[in-house]
This record gives sequence, C-alpha cells and structure tokens, in this order.
Amino acid sequence: MPCLFEALKALCDILVDLGEYSAVVDLLEGVLPMALESGDQYLIGSLYALLAEGYNGQGNDSYALDSKERAQNINVVTGYLDKAKEAFLQIEDLRGCQEVLTKKALIFRFRGEEVQAQETEDMSDSLRRNWTR
Repeated sequence: MPCLFEALKALCDILVDLGEYSAVVDLLEGVLPMALESGDQYLIGSLYALLAEGYNGQGNDSYALDSKERAQNINVVTGYLDKAKEAFLQIEDLRGCQEVLTKKALIFRFRGEEVQAQETEDMSDSLRRNWTR
C-alpha cells in the first residue's frame, strides 16, 4: 500500500498543478482514511497539505471572494493545514511544518488578519530556532 499512497500523492501534485482541484479533493477524501491507518506521519501530513490545496483551489474557483461560503471553505483549508502540521510535528519534520505554516500565514494575510499571520510566522521561526539548537 505505501507505493499506492505515494503514487496517489504524486498524481494529486500533478492535478493541483493542472488546476483540477475537485479531483484532488475527491481522490484524497477516499484515500485518506486508509492512509491514516498506515500510521506514516509524513504521508499523512503530505496528504492533508494536498487536501488543503485542493479545497483552497476549489474555493477560489467556486465562491466569490467575500462570500460566506468562501469564508467557510477557508476555515476547512486552515483545519487541514493544522492537521498536516501536527503530522509533521510528530516526526519532527521542520521543512514540512514550515511549508504548512507559510501557507497558513498567506491565508491569514489574504483574509486581512495580520496579527494571526504574524503569530503564524513567529511560530515557524520559533520551530526553526528550537530545532537548530
């Protein structure tokens, strides 16, 4: 199964690049429960991050910028980014954590939430400092 998950992850990366966000969401929502059972935290973090990208792209394509639905979609995206960060933290993957936190800070900036964006960036800097000691 690990090879299948890695292949699906690669396929989803390609689909994100092609802008096929609904396909990414559909694939990952079907595969994620099995991936969670595998216990591979790197894979789980990567899949959650891709799922967040899928939902973000889907929301950009489907909802008006200031709509209630778009705001709800962004909340789903940040929730999946949090799950990805937690998975990366479990295996002490600094790069994975920082990528997720960078995406989250960008979302906060997009929403005009500068304080949360700065807090997220500070968290990323703190992780980097603590892991390089």
